[in-house]
Amino acid sequence: MRLVALEVRDFGRVGHAELALGEGLNVLYGPNDLGKSTLAQALRAALLLPHSSSAAKAFVPWDRDATPAVTLTFRDDEGRWWRVAKTWGTGSRGSSLLEASTDGKTWTVDAKAREVDGKLRELLGWGIRGPGGKGAPRGLPESFLTKVLLGEQADVTAVLRETLEADSDEAGRERLTRALEAYAQDPLFKEVLEEAQGKVDQAFTATGKRRSGRSSPFREVRELVKAARRGREEAEEELKRAESALEEAEGLQRAHRTAAARLGRAEEARKRLRARAEATRVFRAAKARFEEAARRLAEHEAERERLVALEEEIGALGAERERREAALKAAEAEAERAAAEAARAEEARRAAAAGEGEKERQLQEASLRERLAAARAALEAAEARAAAEATAKEAWAAAEAARAEEQATREALEEAKAARAGAAAALAALEHARVELDRREVAREREAAEAAGAEAAALKKDAAAARGEATRREKALPALPEAEALDALRALRRELEVAEAKLDVGLSVALRRQPAVTVDAHVDEEPVEVPEGRAVDLEARREVRVSIALPTGEPMADLVVRGGGADARREAEALRARWEAEGAPSLEAAGLEDLEALTAAVRDAEKERAAIARRREEADRLAEKAEAAARRAEALEGLRRREAELERALEGVDREALAAELEGVEAAEALFDRRREAEAAREAAEAREKEAAATLAERAQAAAVAERERELAEATLAERGGSAGAGGADVPAAREALARLEEERSRLEASAGAALAEATREAEAAKAARGEAEAALGAAREALGEVREALGRAETKQEMLAERLGKEARAKLEAERDAAREALEAVEAPEAEVEEAELEAAEAEATAAEEALRTAERALDKHEGLLEGTGGAVAQERFEEAQEAFERATAKEEEVEVEYGAWRLLTEALREAENAEGAHLGEALGSKVAPRFEELLAAAGAERPYGALTLDAHLGAEGIEAHGELRETEALSVGTREQLATLIRLSVAEALGAPLVLDDHLTHTDPARTAWFRDVLRAAAHDTQVLVLTCHPRAYLEEGDLPGEGEAARDRAAGLVRALDAERIIEAG
Repeated sequence: MRLVALEVRDFGRVGHAELALGEGLNVLYGPNDLGKSTLAQALRAALLLPHSSSAAKAFVPWDRDATPAVTLTFRDDEGRWWRVAKTWGTGSRGSSLLEASTDGKTWTVDAKAREVDGKLRELLGWGIRGPGGKGAPRGLPESFLTKVLLGEQADVTAVLRETLEADSDEAGRERLTRALEAYAQDPLFKEVLEEAQGKVDQAFTATGKRRSGRSSPFREVRELVKAARRGREEAEEELKRAESALEEAEGLQRAHRTAAARLGRAEEARKRLRARAEATRVFRAAKARFEEAARRLAEHEAERERLVALEEEIGALGAERERREAALKAAEAEAERAAAEAARAEEARRAAAAGEGEKERQLQEASLRERLAAARAALEAAEARAAAEATAKEAWAAAEAARAEEQATREALEEAKAARAGAAAALAALEHARVELDRREVAREREAAEAAGAEAAALKKDAAAARGEATRREKALPALPEAEALDALRALRRELEVAEAKLDVGLSVALRRQPAVTVDAHVDEEPVEVPEGRAVDLEARREVRVSIALPTGEPMADLVVRGGGADARREAEALRARWEAEGAPSLEAAGLEDLEALTAAVRDAEKERAAIARRREEADRLAEKAEAAARRAEALEGLRRREAELERALEGVDREALAAELEGVEAAEALFDRRREAEAAREAAEAREKEAAATLAERAQAAAVAERERELAEATLAERGGSAGAGGADVPAAREALARLEEERSRLEASAGAALAEATREAEAAKAARGEAEAALGAAREALGEVREALGRAETKQEMLAERLGKEARAKLEAERDAAREALEAVEAPEAEVEEAELEAAEAEATAAEEALRTAERALDKHEGLLEGTGGAVAQERFEEAQEAFERATAKEEEVEVEYGAWRLLTEALREAENAEGAHLGEALGSKVAPRFEELLAAAGAERPYGALTLDAHLGAEGIEAHGELRETEALSVGTREQLATLIRLSVAEALGAPLVLDDHLTHTDPARTAWFRDVLRAAAHDTQVLVLTCHPRAYLEEGDLPGEGEAARDRAAGLVRALDAERIIEAG
């Protein structure tokens, strides 16, 4: 066994370390407390400690939550590579994996979890029971050999206290027994025993259990039976799968038909809905055009009715104006009459007042009357101006309000137009987005089809290559016997070996060659030279054959001396003749030397045939995959055309903005809601636009009317001498001036006489009547002005309506309505109008049906290939072949059991014979240790008071001879004990061919003895692997052995010595 490599992670104080070990002496050096001994612990744990053991807690790093892990690579005595990887932890954090390899490059899993430790203990054979069960070792298991080969630094001399008795398994004792060759045996007996024991060891463990390793003959036939059983089960399963595949294929075909029918229905429904949707759109558009034409005609008719109403209103206002003018004339006549009556009364008053001072008073009164009339006229004029000014202000405010409403409506109309344009742009962008999504989907399908085409070509190429390789390998197979013929040859060979072993009794023939004769002698078929005139003892195991001839060459005599009885010889000769007739020709035809090579060649050929069959199956699978890929690639041209069409539809579109719009959107279905929202926004904007346009026309007309009324009011105000903004400020002053004049007249009248007073009263009454007549005249004039203003407004509205009605001729509007009606009647109304949601649902159903059909096609394609390889007849034939193979394998297993059972019986008989003569293990090991111990003492120049080391049959140290007495080893110095223990350990490792780990094992040894050990270890490196862990590299290495600057390791002595710098290898955790 050889250790190859060790990798450690999160193990104790070691964060990471990785080292490759040489075949001979390995010296890992570095200062104390670096982690060298931790690596030794990791090595022991990898080989001995189960990953679930609680003892691994000691290896968990103190400063972090990490799981210890170790990977160890080694080779066994047969040259097979092994790699064990363990992680210690609870639950899923712990794991074990053992892999095997024949070249150290390609690995296969051999064991997992708990099986790993059982397999390792079987491989090592160090005397440790397999894990599990009552009495199984707990924690880190130990045995005599683990103490010897993997001894700990803290107890270097433990080997002097350990024995084989404490081992939980006999494998360690068995290995040591074989290695130390403790029994003195006759060479022939030993050869037969070794042959028998080799067969037994090949088949059984030390405890008599059948071996399960790769070299076990039981494993081979068991694997053969297992493989045959598995083949039969697989064939049976394949037969079931074939039947199930047929049923599933029928189900898939039904599903395919169902999906195709569903797609047909969905496409038909989508086609119908699209047609109905188009019909609905056309119908709604025609209906909307008709309704719009009818609305415009109705508005025209309403305007005409308003025009007629205005004409009637103008007629009524004209009549009212004539009536008001007549009333004004009557009021004017009444005012003239009242004025004449007032003049007459005034004249009478003046006549009555003709007296002393009367003239002056009359003059004052006349002046006062004139001033009163002027004040009244001024008051009337001021009040009329105030009224006209108020009317003008109201008209101006109304005109301003109408203009503001018109502007607000105009702005609302622009906003509605902008919203409609935005909604239209959004719909266009969404349509571009839908096209882009379709293009992407088509591009993905096109890329998949292209990849399928390339995949199909590559798969076809691989399939052709696989078939070609299988054909070449099949042609290269040598002509070898079949398995049954080989089994017969092996049985014949075993019978021959047993028969010849019966003849192997030992022979001795004394022969003296005389002069002038020729002697040809053979011992066990090997030629032997017989010198002339000398006596020769011919010793053989089974046969001595001597031919004597005269000098002329004429035969003189043939002598054959054979061992065993006559029956045994006849049996052996018959079997040998059969072998020469049956076995030798087969070996010669195969160009091989022995049956083992022929067996290996047949086994290799069977493996090669199996590999060729797998290769052909792989070629068939590749061909099936190629056909499926080719079918997927058939749609490539159509996809390319569709992609080009979609690309043309997107010409001129800002792709970056489109990509930003589609970020996070994968399918067109995601755009449905946004499209509905945009269409709703467009419809709402169009409705607002129509409403705003209609309102704008009304408000523009109202604003024009208000403006005309304002102009008339301002003209009236200008006629009356007023101005906008005066606000009637002269009315109070006029009233105040009139009041003062009235007061002055009252004082004047009080001073007149009674007659005068009467005359004055009459004059005042006449004057008052004249004033009333004048007021009535003013009211008539004002009423006439109001009627004239109303008539002007009505005539303005009449002119505007007449002008607008003139632009929209009724006949034209009727023609447009009739044309829209005819277009609507020409369109066939759908049975039921289609909403967008219905169309979207149909599109979604068609898409889902297409995907379901593609899924069904893929599943059907996959099963078509399966059906081709697993047809019912093919599967049935394979099952019958597998059943026959299983029956042959079970028969073969029974033969092997009988054969190796016989070998075990023979070995047991031979062992019983040898036990009486054999010596125990202690003497054999002691005889190897003693000479070296004497050399050590001699090299150190010390006195040699010690004699032989006595070890018992269990390799326990009973003591060492000193000055003629047997003394316990504990009486020796610490340094001598560790030196003696090291020699024992080295001797055991050399005998077993096992690696030896020495962890600072000579700390109490003086330099002279250390130098001797250095030489001994370097010499042992030729055959034994040793790993020394030390903080004193100079004790084991020469100056040139140490690694140079930047080197972690250096090999010397043709690779037999490897120095490893621990400071460059070990990374602290």
